[in-house]
Amino acid sequence: MAVQAQLYSTDHYQNINTNNNANNNMGFSYLNQDLVFMSGSSVFGFGDEHQQDQRFLDSQRIMNSSYDYQNLVSSSNSRRHGMNGFQNLGSELERQRLEMDCFLHFQNYESKMKMIIDAKDEALNIATIRTTELQNYLSMAEKEAKNWEKKAMETEAMVTELNRKLNQARARRHEDAESVCNGGDDDDDEKERFKMKMKMCL
Repeated sequence: MAVQAQLYSTDHYQNINTNNNANNNMGFSYLNQDLVFMSGSSVFGFGDEHQQDQRFLDSQRIMNSSYDYQNLVSSSNSRRHGMNGFQNLGSELERQRLEMDCFLHFQNYESKMKMIIDAKDEALNIATIRTTELQNYLSMAEKEAKNWEKKAMETEAMVTELNRKLNQARARRHEDAESVCNGGDDDDDEKERFKMKMKMCL
């Protein structure tokens, strides 16, 4: 029984030493060398079983403590990674929020620019329509002015023609009056000559 315990203890502590080197002394750096390598008397069976059992129980407690330490380190690393993940998530959310703000600001600016451009286009269309209407009114006014000018020229020609005819009528009347007066004198002469002839005949 003692020999088996010694062999088990030797193999077990050699495994502890191997695990200690494989884990870069993580959790085993503080182990007592007497516990890790065991004393010569314990290894070779010199000592009582009570000490061997006590040392075996101590080694078990130390191993359990090392496992607890490793679990604590692993849990701490997990929490650290979790915190880093939360920080990365927060940074990503902040970046997305900034991008959304920029997008909304750009959309607002684009909508305002569209409203301004639409208002200018509408004003330009109204101005174009007004210009076309004014050009049409001006063309109609020019045509009407030409018509009035033509009518004025026709009226002036008519007045000139009426004046010419009136002057011609006045000239004819004057000539007729003169001819009537000259015709009356000849009749008187004829009467005087006739009276003288009658006297001579008597």
